[in-house]
Amino acid sequence: MIETPRDREATFEPSIISKGQTRITSMDDPILSLYAKGMSTGDIADTFQEMYGADSDLAKAGQITGNLNTLIMLRVKNEITARILTDQIPKARIYTKLAATQVTDNNDPGTDIDFTTRSEDRVTETEMDMLIPADLIQLPKGQAFALLEGGQLYKLRLPLPGNDPLLPQDIEEIGRERLTHYGADHA
Repeated sequence: MIETPRDREATFEPSIISKGQTRITSMDDPILSLYAKGMSTGDIADTFQEMYGADSDLAKAGQITGNLNTLIMLRVKNEITARILTDQIPKARIYTKLAATQVTDNNDPGTDIDFTTRSEDRVTETEMDMLIPADLIQLPKGQAFALLEGGQLYKLRLPLPGNDPLLPQDIEEIGRERLTHYGADHA
């Protein structure tokens, strides 16, 4: 909360913080920039305390960066911007199954066993990024990634102006497709 002194005659016009303003919204961009560079919300709050002497709040930095949990990102131009989204996505566990067979010859002529075999499945687990910054940088026009509903990742295709054969031409066509697919009960 910003406290401003009383001005009984209303002659003072502040230049940085407007009258009645309780939050410095111009700080959002620097906070997001520091967050994108990997600083924690606590480090950001400490940095602003040192730089501006202002009471910065860990909860406020968390609120600003927390708003990133609902994020829609179209194609971006640089990796730092792309990392704002990709760093919030957990890694995916990838399981690989490998069938392994082993054969061993028996060189002992005094036994009836010429060879032995062994077959097994080997399972390995690795972690991979679900999405990397290059995926956002190379997105085609009209496509986006969205981080919604508490961290669920979606890939979106947005309709572009012009003739798109994959989009219905009018509302009546949407109605006909709906009836064909779902039947009259859902119309």
